[in-house]
Amino acid sequence: MADQARPRFSYIPGLDGIRGIWVVVGPLLYHAATDTVSGGILGIDLFFTLSSFLIISIALNEFEATGRIDLKAYAGRRARRLLPALFLALGMLTLYLVLVVPPSEISRWTGAIFSTLTYSANWYEIFSDTSYFEDFHHSPLRHVWSFSIEEQFYIFAPLYLIAVLTLFRRRANLALLVTMVAGTILSTWWMSHLYPGHGDPSRVYYGTDTRAHSLFAGIILAVAVRMYGPVRTRAGQLGWVAGAYGATIFFSWAIFEISERDAWMFEYGGFLLVAVISCLMIYGVTQPGERAWHSRLPSTLSADDAPWAGRLACGGLYAGLFTAGWAVVSVTRGNAPFDHWPYLLGVGIGWFCYGVDRPTVGPLHWFLESRLIRWV
Repeated sequence: MADQARPRFSYIPGLDGIRGIWVVVGPLLYHAATDTVSGGILGIDLFFTLSSFLIISIALNEFEATGRIDLKAYAGRRARRLLPALFLALGMLTLYLVLVVPPSEISRWTGAIFSTLTYSANWYEIFSDTSYFEDFHHSPLRHVWSFSIEEQFYIFAPLYLIAVLTLFRRRANLALLVTMVAGTILSTWWMSHLYPGHGDPSRVYYGTDTRAHSLFAGIILAVAVRMYGPVRTRAGQLGWVAGAYGATIFFSWAIFEISERDAWMFEYGGFLLVAVISCLMIYGVTQPGERAWHSRLPSTLSADDAPWAGRLACGGLYAGLFTAGWAVVSVTRGNAPFDHWPYLLGVGIGWFCYGVDRPTVGPLHWFLESRLIRWV
């Protein structure tokens, strides 16, 4: 039927919040202050896993409802989401080339533009022997390597799904799960195998083959959810929410303590660990959040109609506890009590706003579902 309702994957605002705070802000902080926020770029790995989880979930939902995957509609959605911004950026860059760049440098820039348009920028950087970890001056579009991997995945994903769903039919979910687990193991091993030791790791950092496990992890999560269904008990839901809090703590620590040049990340499955923790965060955020943490405090602090003095006191309590915890951890690690103070200030303000806003859910869901974070 032409008017048959297209199946939809329910919108989950917290996933937009993950994209906003970790995927957008994390890499921006990394490039702005690499020495301090050395792990900010881990947000890219989180994005790989989040993106593949959503793409595969939507496609499986469509196949279950209609018996097919509409490739034309799929390509249209991807094009509308990605191409306008890409063409605008490349158009502005081309104008800059014509007006500003010396002719001797144009060949390098045009190569980067062409590889971006053909979704091969990561391989272009590899074969150009360009290091990701050096000054970006030599490659104006070096940051689009991840965009290229995403686009390669967008081409692979529906074709792979159609092939498996057609060949295995009733056992398709199991076939998807087995092949993706095998692919994840193989990609992780291949990264370790190609890692050059003390040399520049850009080849394994850029490569689609060596980064595929982050994408495959999202597929595994989507298929597992499909096979076993939603979490049926409140205790189970809260367990996943607790996992999301644990993942948030990990990423909050990792952005300061992990460098994407750390050998263990490449040799011993560090990037796979990030993918697994990303799955914890993603699926935990899809569960209903826990009750507000202040719900058991006196009504003068916690009630919906609490006076402003009580609201401010509640916000101050949250911010004060967070600041004290930060200071204790910093001193324990041998640093000044308020090291990385700009980040301490930003998160402290967030905790203060949580107490003042009087939400009905816990701080993680409140923060990720806030309009500001989702807008980013």
